[in-house]
Amino acid sequence: MRAKAEIPQEGEDSLGVFERPLSPGFIGPWTVNDLVVVLTQVPSAFLSGLSGVYLMAGTARQRRLRSLTFGIYASARIYLFPVPQESLAQGWPSSSKPSEIKRYTKFGATVESSGRRGATVTFDERNLRRFYLYDVLLHELGHHVDRFGAARNAERYALWFSEFQHARL
Repeated sequence: MRAKAEIPQEGEDSLGVFERPLSPGFIGPWTVNDLVVVLTQVPSAFLSGLSGVYLMAGTARQRRLRSLTFGIYASARIYLFPVPQESLAQGWPSSSKPSEIKRYTKFGATVESSGRRGATVTFDERNLRRFYLYDVLLHELGHHVDRFGAARNAERYALWFSEFQHARL
């Protein structure tokens, strides 16, 4: 796969952003340029050792899952996954934890109580784009920055990192 964009890094090869064509019925709420803009605003030391950011296509298996995976960090790479179109329209099941609800609403999602099942979160495409760029991308970058930290605190650190960087940007 050839890089769609490269972000120069001091003393290192540039960081590539790779994009697969979206599968039918999926929404990739980002553009390569969006990611480049965000990543160039983050201190370059945080990108050191990161070998790429991959914008995935979407699969039939993702479409069947009840819970969504927005992104993952693995082997010095960040992978961002698109959202099935029907999931955007139907909303996402969520717990009713205040911290989780706040995570979505600060980007413009609407949250409605679903009784015993928790809450339903609904984004429009514009707000979903902001959520991916300033929460998911920065959260996965937080895992990269903390890659040698204690595993039991990894999620807490990545959450803090994304919130801190978002406020900074």
